[in-house]
Amino acid sequence: MASTLLPLGLVAYTTGLASADPLPISGRAFDDLNNNGVLDSGEVGVGGVTVSVYDATGAIVGSTTTAYGAPSTASTAGTWSMSGTDSAILYRVEYTSLQGYAAGIHGTTNATTVQFVTGGSQANLGLFNPQAFNGATSNLISGIQMNADPTAANTNLTGFTSVTNTPYSASGNTTAPGVAAVQTQTGTVFGIGVNRVTQKIYAGAYVKRHAGLGGANGDALGAIYEIEPSNASVSKTYTVPNAGTLPSNSVRGLTGDRTQQNTDPLAFAAVGKQGLGGVEVSDDGKTLWAVNMFDKSLYSVDLTSSATTLSKVTTIPDPGCANGEWRPMALKFHLGKLYAGGTCDAGTGSAADLKAVVFSFDPATNAWSSPVLSAGLDYPRAEGKNMHPWTDDYQDFKALQASNNGWLAYGQPMLGDIDFLADGSMAIAIRDRTGDEFGHVNLWPDGSPESGVTVNDVYYGGESLGELLRAAPPVGLNGMYTLESNASVNGVTAGVVSLGGPGGAEFYSGDNVNIMEGVLNHPETATGGLAYKFGTSELMATTMDSVDQHFDTANPSDQVGLHTGGLRSLSDSSGTATRAYELYSDYAPQFFGKANGLAELEYLTEAAPIEIGNRVWVDANNNGRQDPGELPLPGVKVDLYDNGSLISSTTTDAQGNYYVAMFEGRRICK
Repeated sequence: MASTLLPLGLVAYTTGLASADPLPISGRAFDDLNNNGVLDSGEVGVGGVTVSVYDATGAIVGSTTTAYGAPSTASTAGTWSMSGTDSAILYRVEYTSLQGYAAGIHGTTNATTVQFVTGGSQANLGLFNPQAFNGATSNLISGIQMNADPTAANTNLTGFTSVTNTPYSASGNTTAPGVAAVQTQTGTVFGIGVNRVTQKIYAGAYVKRHAGLGGANGDALGAIYEIEPSNASVSKTYTVPNAGTLPSNSVRGLTGDRTQQNTDPLAFAAVGKQGLGGVEVSDDGKTLWAVNMFDKSLYSVDLTSSATTLSKVTTIPDPGCANGEWRPMALKFHLGKLYAGGTCDAGTGSAADLKAVVFSFDPATNAWSSPVLSAGLDYPRAEGKNMHPWTDDYQDFKALQASNNGWLAYGQPMLGDIDFLADGSMAIAIRDRTGDEFGHVNLWPDGSPESGVTVNDVYYGGESLGELLRAAPPVGLNGMYTLESNASVNGVTAGVVSLGGPGGAEFYSGDNVNIMEGVLNHPETATGGLAYKFGTSELMATTMDSVDQHFDTANPSDQVGLHTGGLRSLSDSSGTATRAYELYSDYAPQFFGKANGLAELEYLTEAAPIEIGNRVWVDANNNGRQDPGELPLPGVKVDLYDNGSLISSTTTDAQGNYYVAMFEGRRICK
C-alpha cells in the first residue's frame, strides 16, 4: 500500500520558537514488508533515501542520505542523523528519492514523507514495495509450449493450453492447470508480464524449434498477446517490430498435427537470437516493456494509449563479450527500474568466456547502469554436466547422443528470468538453449530420429540443463550484486552442498529431482522461469520432471513424473525443495518432455491499495508549503467520493492529520 498525501493549507500568521538545547534529529527508512506502519522484527533498512531538514523560515538545516542497504540486514541500514538542531524548535523533515519504493501507510513507527519534529526526536519512514503486496487472488502464470503449427487450418492444437493460470498453492500432479489462453490464440510464448491493476496478462512470442508461432500467417515473431484470464480470451495483440527473419510455420515444415514429427531446420540457429525475451509491466500498470532478442533492444508502449506497436527505447548495453556475442533476454521491473539480463554466448571461444550479465535501466532518465551483476558460468556442476559455448551446428550433438544413451544433454546457457527476494537478493534462472533446439521424440534437422535409443519402450530426447542462482545485494550506492559461492549468499548457507556450483556447491539444490525412488537423479532441472511471492520464504521456479518420480522397470506404464514439466518451490533459507506441481505430462512428441516445455513464470495478485491523507494546516505565509510552526487545523471534515457518491467521512485529529481510507481505483477527496 502506498500513501497519497493531500495536504490542505489555510492562510494565517504565527511566530517562531525560542532556542534551547542542541540535540540531533535521527531516523530510519525501512522496508515495511507487511505495510502495517510498524518496524517489525526482520524488516530491514533502505539506503540511498534523501532526508532534508528545514527550520521555521524554510531555510535548509542540512541534507543527507540514509545508510545504504538496498535493502540490507545490517542494523545501520536506512539510518540517518542530523546535527545542529534544537530540542525547543520544530523542524520539517522531508524524505525524497525513495529508491523506487512508495511511502507506506502511517502507523506507530511510521509517519509520512513530511514530518514535524523537534531536536532530539526520531522521524522514521516506512516504505513499501508494491510487488510485496498479496491480495485475495494468488496465482502463478506461465505457459506450455507444444509441437506443431497452431495456425494451420487442420490443427489439432485447438483447446490446448498455451498460457496457464494456476493457484499459487497447487501441488502434485492430479489437478490440471487453469487456462488463461490456448495455443490457437497465441502460438508459442515465453516472456510473461502481468498487470496487477487491470489483471491482464501479456505473453510474448518465442522461437522454439518444433513449436509454431501465432499470428495470421504463423510468423508473428514480435507479437505480445494481451490476455483476459477471467474468460481466457486475447483482447489485443501488440507488436514489437524487427523481431527477426524466421519464416512462417508452414515454411519451417510444421504441420497442424501435434503428434507428427518434423525437422524444422530453419529454427535451429534462431533460438535465443530472434523473437522476444522478457515481457514486463510497470507497477502502475501503465507501461508495457519487452526485450527484442533480434536487435538486442528494449521496447515499450503506453498501455493507456490506443497504440499497439511498441517503440524502441534504447539498445541494451553490450558488456563486451570475449570470443562470442551478447545475447540479452531476461527482463524484470523492480522498484522503479528495469533489470535486463543476458548471456555472453562464447560462440567462438570456450566455456571460460560464458557469462551472465545484468544491467539496470532507469525509465525516468533513460539511462543504463554499468553491470550490476557479472557472473562466470564455467564452474563445475554435478555429474560433469557443465555449461558450454553456444553452437548452431546440430552435427555437434550427433556424437553426444550416441555416447549418452540417447540423451541430448549439452547445456548452452541463456539468462531467462530475474527476480528479487525479500532480503534484496537477486535470483536468476538460466534456460538451456539445447532444450529449445531439440524436442521430445522428434527428428533431427536432417530428418533422422532425434532420439534413436529406446529403453523399456520409452524414447529419450532433449534434456534441459538449466540453473538457478542467487546473488547478494550491493553494499553501497551503484554497487554490484555478488554471486553465491559454495552454497552461501548474503549470510545464508544452504543445507545441501554436494551438487556442484559456483565455489564448489550451489545454493538452490532443490532443483535436484529423484528418479526411480532415488536410484538416479537429475541434478539440474531449471527451465528459465522464476516468481517470488513476498511473505512466503520460497522461490518458485519452472523445472522439467518437477515432481519426484516413480518408474517401474518391469512395468513401463507404471510411471509418474517422467518427461514432464512443472513448478518447484525452493526455500529461501535452505535452497531445498518444499513442494512441486506438474503442468504437463509425457505425451510425445506433442509436449516437450525434458526439453524446456514451459514459459517464464509470474506471480499475479491485485494491485496494492493506497491510503489517502494526511494534513490540514494554517499556511501562515501562503507559500503552499508545510512550514514548521504553522498551526494544524483539527476538526475539519474530510469526505471521500467515488464517482460522485460519498463513501467515507472523517475529521482531522488534534495535529490536523486525516487518513480517510485505503482503496483501489480513482476517487475524489474534498
